[in-house]
Amino acid sequence: MIPVGAMGMALFTGWFVPKARYQGSRVASFIYLVMLRWIIPLAILIIFLNSLKLI
Repeated sequence: MIPVGAMGMALFTGWFVPKARYQGSRVASFIYLVMLRWIIPLAILIIFLNSLKLI
């Protein structure tokens, strides 16, 4: 259940938390959002499927 919770937190933070909360340069904020919205959930999904021996 830990991967499911981590996926939920990453998706919620990436898609529903206002962009004004991310401080720093524009490039750093953009990279952070791309990682939270796409890369981290994909990595968690791969880890979850690997732990179930589906891949």
